[in-house]
Amino acid sequence: MHSTVKEFFDKLHVSGRIESKIKLPVSSFSQLYHFVAFRLEKPTIQLENGMLIISIDVDVGSKELGVINEGKNDANVNRYISEYSVGEIEERALPLFVDLFNDFEIPVTFAIRGQLTEVCNSVLDLF
Repeated sequence: MHSTVKEFFDKLHVSGRIESKIKLPVSSFSQLYHFVAFRLEKPTIQLENGMLIISIDVDVGSKELGVINEGKNDANVNRYISEYSVGEIEERALPLFVDLFNDFEIPVTFAIRGQLTEVCNSVLDLF
């Protein structure tokens, strides 16, 4: 009896018994056959309308929140950038996104922190 399955198959392979008893199909023929068989069995799907869902997560929304929170949320917002810096980036980028999506009439959802209601001149004024 063989001690492991690997040893068993290694001995079969070395002795040549596998090659002489099993004839494997040519790989490219097999792939072509499976592709054609799958395409014949699978019905084609016709979509009349496509859908794209865009959801933007606003982590801070205002650099003022970084000042209010005194850096306590820095690790929760981003591992390398302070909450103040993320808020500053979002203050500049979000108006561009809103204008772009409005110009192309693309519906978008925004996940926004409730703490933004405490800040004047926040990105909430964009909506």
